[in-house]
Amino acid sequence: MSKLGKCPVCSEDVEIDTDAEIGEIASCPECEAELEIISLKPVKFEALEDLLDTDEEEELEDDDDSGSGNNGW
Repeated sequence: MSKLGKCPVCSEDVEIDTDAEIGEIASCPECEAELEIISLKPVKFEALEDLLDTDEEEELEDDDDSGSGNNGW
């Protein structure tokens, strides 16, 4: 038996096992996005691509802040 949730990227139904746990990764059969299970009742996913993009943006912002405005003068 399985449970269904909606892909946050393309809104396709994504099937997970009934014994799946929060934090596990599922794949959308339509758009092939990797999805982290963030809720089981109801089943909800978060796209891993979104998580990676957010982390990369934060790292870039941290790099931009270091030494800006000093120019070594």
